Amino acid sequence: MWLVRKSLALAIALSLVLVPSAKAASHRLYWGVDGGLSILNDADAVSTGGILALPSHETFSFDNGWAAFATAGSYFTEHTRFEVELGYRSNGSDASDATLMANVLYDFAMGDKARLSFGAGAGGSRLDIFDDRKTGFAAQGIAEVAFAIAPATDVTLRGRFLWQDGGTFMKDRGAVIQTSNDFDSFTNETVTVGLRF
Repeated sequence: MWLVRKSLALAIALSLVLVPSAKAASHRLYWGVDGGLSILNDADAVSTGGILALPSHETFSFDNGWAAFATAGSYFTEHTRFEVELGYRSNGSDASDATLMANVLYDFAMGDKARLSFGAGAGGSRLDIFDDRKTGFAAQGIAEVAFAIAPATDVTLRGRFLWQDGGTFMKDRGAVIQTSNDFDSFTNETVTVGLRF
């Protein structure tokens, strides 16, 4: 959560300093792309297997990585918009996931050229942990600041905090040893920069 909080603080500061974004036009269609940093937080699991085949509690850490997103949406009021988001996150060789989310966001005008937005989304994720794949439910919170650089063109800074269903993922521990790792859930934080048209 610290990454999203810092991104939000930065977004608010930038909005107050820069003379910023155009008011959103109702029913305007838009699309965008963004990419940046992905942090998959440490995750706890009950692991079974190994030499003694006894259950044990483990905390798994993952590498920081990258994320990329594509969005398409529409304003249905002057400040409220709905969008569909396709995302991919890669966190080293042990973890990656693809998501398809439906988001709702509310925009706050910050002058003539900037908007501060908050939103939430829900959808599905296709998680790949230790080369074992599972599909499950996902939900996220969103904070964003957008700056108009041309008519109908914005630069965006967006933070996402994603919660995903866990599951049981198998992990090789050598040539003949494999463990079963039962995770309750996963959380991921991303900070991205993008363009919206």
